[in-house]
Amino acid sequence: MMKKNVLIIILTLILFLFISNNSYGMDEKSIVVILDQLSLDDVEKILPDEKYGIGFINLKTRSPYSSESLYFSMAMGKKVGVGSDHYKGLYKDMDRTINIAGFKDMLEDLSGKNHVKVDLLGSKLGDKGISYIGDSSSAILGANNDGKMKSGEIEIRYDGKWLIEKTKYHLSNSNILILSYDMEGSKERFNILEKYIKELEDANIIIVPTNVSRSMRYIINKSLVPIIYINGDSEGMVQSLSTNREGFITLEDISVELLANNGGKSPLAIGNRIEIAQRQNNLFHARSIFKKTINMMIIVYIFHGI
Repeated sequence: MMKKNVLIIILTLILFLFISNNSYGMDEKSIVVILDQLSLDDVEKILPDEKYGIGFINLKTRSPYSSESLYFSMAMGKKVGVGSDHYKGLYKDMDRTINIAGFKDMLEDLSGKNHVKVDLLGSKLGDKGISYIGDSSSAILGANNDGKMKSGEIEIRYDGKWLIEKTKYHLSNSNILILSYDMEGSKERFNILEKYIKELEDANIIIVPTNVSRSMRYIINKSLVPIIYINGDSEGMVQSLSTNREGFITLEDISVELLANNGGKSPLAIGNRIEIAQRQNNLFHARSIFKKTINMMIIVYIFHGI
C-alpha cells in the first residue's frame, strides 16, 4: 500500500511538472522589427508570399520629438516625450546583460516633462525577458526600468545566416526579440529581411518603421506610416479599439499586444489589443485607405490655410 501511494505521488509530480512546462511553452514568441523606413511598395517586396495584417500608425509623440520619445511611447503604452541628447549608446556587463548608457538621465527627463510613472515593457514581463539585436536607442523598447535587457547583441550584421541563428538562439531564452534593421534602400537588405521573415514566420512579427518613406512623404504627411503584423494565417487589415477604424492602430497598442501574447496586462497603458480584420487583397485596400487619408488631410490643410 505504501509503495502504491509513493508511486501515485511521483506520477502526480511528473504530471504537474509536465503541465507547468507546457503552460510556459504556450507563451507566444514575438519579434518586433524596427525599420528605418517602409513604404507600401516595400511591403510587396518583403512579403510576396506571406499572410499578414497591414494598416497605418501615427508616429507622433509628445514633444520633444525624437527616436527616444518614440521608443519610450511604445514601451510604456502611452505617448511621452524625452530629449535625444541623453542617449549615450549600449554596452554589456560581464553576465552579457545589455545596458543603455544615459538611461537614468533619460528617465529623469521623461518624468520631469511628462509627470508619469515609468513602467516599461521589460519590467512588466519580468523573468520572461526580452532580447535585442541592434546598435541603437531602439533597445529602449525592450528595457526594464533600470535600462537593462536580458540578453542579445549590441551590433547587427546584415547577413541572413547570422541574423537567423542569433534570433533563434536569443528567443530560446526569451519570449520577445527586438531587431533594429536599417534598410537604407538596399536591395540586398530587402532580400535578407524577406528570407528572415520566411524562416521565422511561426513567431508573431510586428514591423514598425521609424520614419516616413520618401514615396509617402507628402508635404502634410510627416508621421503616418505602414505597420505590419504577422500573426499565424491571419490576413487583412489591422485595427484596435483605440481607433475604432479599420486599417489604423496606435503606438500605445504595440506594448499591450506584446504583453497580452505573454499573459501579461498593463493597467497604466492606454492602448488595446491589435486585431486583424479579414480582407482579401489587403495591400490594395491599404493603398486605397492611404490615398483617401492623404486627400482628406489636404482638404483640411487647405481649409485651415484659407
